[in-house]
Amino acid sequence: MIRGSFLTKLLLFLTLFLAFKGLILYPFTAVGVDFGKHYIAAQRVLKGESPYTGDDMYLAFNYPQFVAWTNLPILIFKNPAVAERAWDVANVILVLLTAFVAAVGYRPDEKWLASRINVPWWSIALFLTLFYSPNTAGLRPGNLSSWVLLFITLLGWAIYRQKDVLTGILLILSALLKVLPIFLLIPYIMARRKKVLIGAGASLGVYFLILLVTGTLKNEVFFITHVLPNVGERWSVISTSIPYVVTRHHFPATHANPVAMKELSVLWSLVVILPYLWLSFRYRRLLWNADGEILFFIIGVILAPLVPPLLEYHHLVWVFPALLLTFHLAQRGLLRGAYLAIAGLGFFWLCISGSLADVIYFPGFPLLSTNAFVLLLLYIAFIIVLIRQRDQLKTSLEPLK
Repeated sequence: MIRGSFLTKLLLFLTLFLAFKGLILYPFTAVGVDFGKHYIAAQRVLKGESPYTGDDMYLAFNYPQFVAWTNLPILIFKNPAVAERAWDVANVILVLLTAFVAAVGYRPDEKWLASRINVPWWSIALFLTLFYSPNTAGLRPGNLSSWVLLFITLLGWAIYRQKDVLTGILLILSALLKVLPIFLLIPYIMARRKKVLIGAGASLGVYFLILLVTGTLKNEVFFITHVLPNVGERWSVISTSIPYVVTRHHFPATHANPVAMKELSVLWSLVVILPYLWLSFRYRRLLWNADGEILFFIIGVILAPLVPPLLEYHHLVWVFPALLLTFHLAQRGLLRGAYLAIAGLGFFWLCISGSLADVIYFPGFPLLSTNAFVLLLLYIAFIIVLIRQRDQLKTSLEPLK
């Protein structure tokens, strides 16, 4: 039998190798693609201007103003080249902070873990943070993914540790980076989880107040009414979501029609979102159970990248806390057998597939060529797990308040 100390040393060696490759070699030798628009957006808001208008920024900066505000510190560096290096360092630090949260905040029962693999959790968590390559994929183009990664991992930790008010706060902060996580609030609304809703409401209230005081509410309205409805059409050319992959390979005429693709994207969004809405209403009482809440969170973070039109590999950072929380579900006996195997293989594929997932094309089987298919498989699997385990979850429900 392989000794646990050897496995720990092996994991540490692999982690150091991945750290060198993902946190040093890639971000500091690659040419940043997205940094410029963040630097310009920060300059615009500092001057009291809109980060969305102008030929150089309309639909290029497709985030809430909150993102531009978080990037204000990089303006300390007047030279854009120096500022980009500072940006790279900051994003690497965010990934390292995520690794710390994973190691400290997601720790399962050590005895349970030791009975299966005699390796300490911290070594597994650090390894997974860097082995799950979407976590570092966004460092190469200078993407916002490191911010998203840290906030969504913190949100998963707050849910795992049953910190209700903080859950609401972190949920809104995650949605202020990328809008899609707002879907995660739906089950809490359905279940009337008051403390979570108080945290979310207070965060939105503070943000709205800041917009009013600074006179920037009009910019947020412009973002909602002009940027969000049109940004998908602009960036759809790089999407690897299921509707775009299928039409690209099998229905080129439809793929070349922007109106048809927009309608198809809306239809597909309904196909993947409606089951989540149904679950949130039909099994809303399960959200009062700690394990049920975790299952809803996992389903929600897997759903986010499935909503078209834009899906790039680094967007899969949303799914990282779901990978960490599979250890908890396995420990509780909620994820086992075939579904544990599906989860393990699915997460493993997402870890290794990289940005070439859509390039590795299987003729005649476009769904096998994209991470979106794997996400869909995981999405369905965790929905089935929630439904199959509903009776077990109901046994320890807290009374609704």
